[in-house]
Amino acid sequence: MKIYSFILYGFDLTAVEIEISFLNGLPGIKFLGQADAAIKESEIKIKSALKHQGFDLPRGKQILINLKPAHLKKRSHGLEFAVACAILWQTGQIPLPPYQKVYVYGELGLQGEVFAPHDLEALTRGLDGPLITGKNNQLDHPTIQVSHLSDLKSLSPPQGGRSLLNIKRPKIEEISFDQTQSFALKLIALGEHNALLAGPSGSGKTTFVKSILPLLQEPSSDLLRRSKRINSLVGYDVSWRPFVDPHHTITPLAMVGGGYPIFPGEVSRAHAGILYLDELLEFNSKVKEALREPIESGCMTIRRKADHLKVPAKFLLLASSNLCPCGDLVPGKIQSCRFSLTRCRSYLEKLSGPLLDRFSILIMSDGWRKEKTISLRQTYKEICEVREFVRRVRPQVKTVNGQLDPVHIALDSFIRKNLLPELSQSLRRSKALIQVARTCADIEMSEEIKAHHIEQAARLSVYPFEAIKNIFN
Repeated sequence: MKIYSFILYGFDLTAVEIEISFLNGLPGIKFLGQADAAIKESEIKIKSALKHQGFDLPRGKQILINLKPAHLKKRSHGLEFAVACAILWQTGQIPLPPYQKVYVYGELGLQGEVFAPHDLEALTRGLDGPLITGKNNQLDHPTIQVSHLSDLKSLSPPQGGRSLLNIKRPKIEEISFDQTQSFALKLIALGEHNALLAGPSGSGKTTFVKSILPLLQEPSSDLLRRSKRINSLVGYDVSWRPFVDPHHTITPLAMVGGGYPIFPGEVSRAHAGILYLDELLEFNSKVKEALREPIESGCMTIRRKADHLKVPAKFLLLASSNLCPCGDLVPGKIQSCRFSLTRCRSYLEKLSGPLLDRFSILIMSDGWRKEKTISLRQTYKEICEVREFVRRVRPQVKTVNGQLDPVHIALDSFIRKNLLPELSQSLRRSKALIQVARTCADIEMSEEIKAHHIEQAARLSVYPFEAIKNIFN
């Protein structure tokens, strides 16, 4: 029988095989295969647990524990239970389970108690053998659960657990928006297009952004499980898509993650949810430039010492900012700003071209009306109707428009050749235009993208970006 346990590798649990051998020599447990200090210290816990449960270590023998594969550095919260089981099975003090392969993962108490480690939820893949662990009725895997080492003498068959996942949509607040805001909410929530909100302070940008979270599509079980796992590593729990809003003083390391051992940054915490950057221009330039990789690829490559790890970082990027220190500068209304032109230019230069180009939508909040007539609940109801329409007419599409390749978005050849704006900007601007136009058509429940959908999309994906670039001309 082969015995397996789990180690932490990046943000996941990875299976490792446990080999055990006895040699003549001073009694003790020797770990091979790059075990960390915590695993080596578990020797004392294992000895204490075995003694209090009435078991013995082999006399005059040194116990060798080899952890395979050898090239991975081993960190684990539950490998000690697997080592104790291996000793008991190898010495014949308890009968071997009737399996070709068994997975063992648990924490030991000094009295021989067995606990299910909190990171068991990181097991997102099926196992090809039973999992033996501590008592935990919340586990989402077929397990054999024991409370003490002595329970290993008579194991029950594996039992299916209850799902850990408790998907809970955030409360939809009793707030209202004007027609322009309601349309923008639907556009961003349905298409999950990266969006930048620019305009004066106090115009409602933050309230707008926070209203998007409950409007998003319900996450899949795999997505939420992954998000829960990442957030649990830094002490957070999530039951919906995460909303991460780091302060503008955050360091590049805290934003992207790293350290040793590697910990998740804010971009990974926001995986499957929203990363909101309030006061975007106040963020360190290195922090802003570090966002380009996860925005483009949906993951972040972290290199620390000998480790090279790709971590998930697929999020909806939302940001808000003033365009000048006083906040009153908007395209076409330069006279409203009370600072010098030189200072305003210097401030706006913080918004680099490559970063700005990664936003699909740019919304100017200065034109929002004070009369709010459309409730957030009504907006959500209309979003649900659109999602049902999309499922009906495009059942083969499994992703949101903001992540679709424009090549796969049907567009009439006449519109493609004659009605698309001539863009002097990058190809990303053309891509964003077609993606947003597809969402505009969905909102009207139109199977085809029509000319006025292109114009609607251009008002959000093309013209505002041109206005920003030419704001001082």
